[in-house]
Amino acid sequence: MDPINVATSLVGLLGSAGRVVVLLLAVKKSIGEAPRMMDQMVSQVRELEICLSAVQSFLLGINSAPRRRISMIRVEQLVAILTEAVLTFSELEVLVTSIAKDKGRLPITSRLTTLWKEDVVTSIMLRLERHKSSLSLMLNIAQCESDLEAEQSRETLQSLVEQLLRSNHDISLRLQSIEENFETGSVITYCFRNGSMPNFPEGETHTEQSSQLEFSTVENVSHGSNLPTEGCAGYRTGFEVDLGTSRVYRRTERFKSDVSFTSSAVRSHAWSIFTGLSLSEVSTLSAIALPLYLNEIYNNK
Repeated sequence: MDPINVATSLVGLLGSAGRVVVLLLAVKKSIGEAPRMMDQMVSQVRELEICLSAVQSFLLGINSAPRRRISMIRVEQLVAILTEAVLTFSELEVLVTSIAKDKGRLPITSRLTTLWKEDVVTSIMLRLERHKSSLSLMLNIAQCESDLEAEQSRETLQSLVEQLLRSNHDISLRLQSIEENFETGSVITYCFRNGSMPNFPEGETHTEQSSQLEFSTVENVSHGSNLPTEGCAGYRTGFEVDLGTSRVYRRTERFKSDVSFTSSAVRSHAWSIFTGLSLSEVSTLSAIALPLYLNEIYNNK
């Protein structure tokens, strides 16, 4: 199963925000006096829904945005913000659905008293506010008139994302795990000049050899940027060795042509997280994956 991508997450967040508002208003209508924080939450979710819609429109038209501005927004910032937002709305939807829907014919006031815990609701509200602030700053970077204001928004956005990672250990681990396991963003092509398959001394890397062997990191079709080959350059699988010494390949060598083969292990159709990559280098939103899967969130149909 492929992870949720940026485009899908925005559609899901907008749908979840709409459902949450409808359920909260239904709860308010069913009881005599709703908690004050319920009104605040309805207002907060509505404001965030507007912000999410604006971000969706901005990202869909990102090719027309000023390149110097969108280069100030990092892919990992967007990934971190949307990942936490998806998990927050999943938690919020579970809470509100449990209150609004009949659970064993328990009166709604009893369900509200049991489930509407102030500390839990406060935590959700703070996260919703952070999502709104972060996404608003992202929009301001791209759309404000002053470069100075854009730079100030960039710094504030970076601080909010750092705060997110410090306060949300789960998100931090998810991003760290994906970054550590990211090893399939490019396709490495080995070119054997004049049909020669060099034998490398133990512990010696390819880059230390003569010009018989050239390396090229082919751009990944999704993101079009080169990844470093360090750590991969000196490695050849047993399959590659066997193939190079096979009868077919030895016969080909007689024609003095270049012999090459390409190895690639693609885990997913979407990328994950690239430290330092900006939105100006993104070709398609569906290629940016969040460290989340559908089976991890509520109401994932």
